[in-house]
Amino acid sequence: MCDAAAKQSAVQKQSAAVPFAAAKHRAGRQRSVGEVGRDAAAAADAAEYSRPDKMRAARPRLRHLTHRLITGVMVGVAVVILIGYAAIAHRMFASGQGTRLAAMFAVAPIAAALLWWVVRGGHRLIGITAVAALMILLWVAWPDAGMATSALYLAQYVTVQTGLACLFGRTLLAGREPLVARFARSVHGTLPEPIAHYCRQVTLAWTLFFSGLGLLSIVLYTAGPREVWAAFVTLWTAPCVVAMFVIEYGVRRLRFPWFEQVSIFEGVRAFHRAFARRER
Repeated sequence: MCDAAAKQSAVQKQSAAVPFAAAKHRAGRQRSVGEVGRDAAAAADAAEYSRPDKMRAARPRLRHLTHRLITGVMVGVAVVILIGYAAIAHRMFASGQGTRLAAMFAVAPIAAALLWWVVRGGHRLIGITAVAALMILLWVAWPDAGMATSALYLAQYVTVQTGLACLFGRTLLAGREPLVARFARSVHGTLPEPIAHYCRQVTLAWTLFFSGLGLLSIVLYTAGPREVWAAFVTLWTAPCVVAMFVIEYGVRRLRFPWFEQVSIFEGVRAFHRAFARRER
C-alpha cells in the first residue's frame, strides 16, 4: 500500500512539472525569435545605409566637413603666426635693432605677398626660387649692425598700404566696376541700384583707409616717438582693419535692413573668389 501511494505521488509530481517545463521552453523560444527579429532589423538597417547610393550621398557632406576643419586649422595657424610675428617685430623696431634678423623681419611681409602673388599665378618653382634668392642675398649683404632696419620696415609698410589703396582706388575710375561691388555681386548676383551706389562708397572708404594708414605711419615715424610708431605699424594695423570690417557691417545692416546680409567671413570669402576668377 505504501509503495503504491509513493508511486502515485511521484507520477502526480512529474505530471505537474511537464506543463511548467513546456511553458518555460515556449517562453525561451519566443525570446529567441524576438532577438532574431531585432538582429534581422538591425542588419537590414545597416545594409540600407551601406548601399552605394547612400554612401555617395554622404560623401559631399563629409568632404564639406573635412574642408571646414582644415580651413579652421589653417586660419588658426595663420593667426598664431601673425600674432607671433607682430610681437617680435614690435620688440625689434621699438628698440631700434639693426641686425640681419631685423632686416629679414622688415621685408618678410612684402616677400610673403610677392610669393603668394607669384605662386597663385602658376609659377611656383620660379617664384619660390626667386624669393628665396632675394632673402639669402639680403641676409648676406646686410651688415649685422648699424643699419636702420626701422626705415626699411617703414618703406615696405608704406608700399603695402599704397598698393592696397591703388587696388581699391583704380576701380573707381570711369568705366570700371568698384571692387566692393564685384565682391557683392559674387555673393548676391545682380545688385539693386542703392546697393551698387553703397558699394562704390565703401570702395572709396577702403581707398582712403589704406592711404591714411600709410600717411599716418610716415607722420609717426618722422615726428613721434619710435615706440609709438612701432606699436602702430606692428600691433595696431590688424585691429584697425578688423574694426573697419565691423563698422562697415554695422552700417550696412542699419542702412539696408531689407537686403540680404552676409557675415564678415562670407565677405572675406567673396574677396578670395573674386580674385580667383580674375586670375583665371
